[in-house]
Amino acid sequence: FKRSGIRRKLKPETYLLQEENGNLFMNTGFRIDVSYNEATDILTFSPNGDYVRVNPKPDHPINEQ
Repeated sequence: FKRSGIRRKLKPETYLLQEENGNLFMNTGFRIDVSYNEATDILTFSPNGDYVRVNPKPDHPINEQ
């Protein structure tokens, strides 16, 4: 997210996922390497760390359709 405008509202930022020599990364002004481990279902952003998928609870609104 990025703050912009007079009221400094947060707006989402979108970055292109690029590949170089088989490695994925985003260029946000500095390079952020991205990797995914399918066996453990972990997404890693360097230098920000690991993100693990959370299974939503059965009564969570995201499951209601």
